Parts: sequence; structure tokens; C-alpha cells
Amino acid sequence: MRLLSKNYHLKTRCLITLRMKISENLARVFEDEVERVCHERMLLYARSVSNIHNIPLKLLLRDLPNPGGYCMGIKKGGEPCTRKASHDGYCATHSTTPKLHDPVTMSAIVRHNHAFPPMYKAGCPACESSNSNQFRDLKLMM
Repeated sequence: MRLLSKNYHLKTRCLITLRMKISENLARVFEDEVERVCHERMLLYARSVSNIHNIPLKLLLRDLPNPGGYCMGIKKGGEPCTRKASHDGYCATHSTTPKLHDPVTMSAIVRHNHAFPPMYKAGCPACESSNSNQFRDLKLMM
């Protein structure tokens, strides 16, 4: 009788732990599916914004919230990658592609503020800065 009772309790414990594992796995699968569907909807919205406003999709994906950890790369056909990111926001395939950087800013270059033919005009910052030289640099004139 005692052996039968131990077997019953052991089976009950196994069933309880099995049910807990199944419910944990089911919850994880459900959360993954919700994340995937949300990501697909955000990609669809990013594509429409890209088409309407002529913004490159790559730029939009860089700024898109990515709670699911999906790859920010673009496939050869122009579609966003749907794999999970493993290397700094990119999957193994796209981790070697060149990344977008901040825009290049031009240093303060003195330019002419008038149209040519007059080669020199008073009040023009470029003309006044080059006034000390007898020779004018072609780069400063354009």
C-alpha cells in the first residue's frame, strides 16, 4: 500500500511539473508569435513611410524600435531581414555589411554670396578673406 502511494505521488509530481513546463513553453511560443506579428506590422508601416516620403528603408529600420531583437539588415531584393539578431542588431549574414554612420558635416568654408561675373564684391566674406592675396584660389571661388 505504501509503495502504491509513493508511485501515485511521484506520478502526480511528474504530471504537475510537466504541465508547468508545457504552460511555460506555450507562453514562450505565444510571446514569440506576438513579437513576430508586431515586428511584421512595424515593417509594413516602415515600408509605406519609405514609399510615401522617399526615405530609404535602411534609415527607417535603424530608428525602428526592436523589442524582439530582429535583424536590421536588408535582403538583396530590398526586403527587411526577418531573422533574429545576434551581432549588434544584425544576424550572422548581415553582420559584415557596412553600417550606416552619422551624416558627414562640412566644416565652416567661406563661400561667395554673390553671382559671378563680378569677381570681387565688397561685403562678400570669400572676396574679403581672399583680398589679402593677389592670387585667388579656385576652390574658394566655387
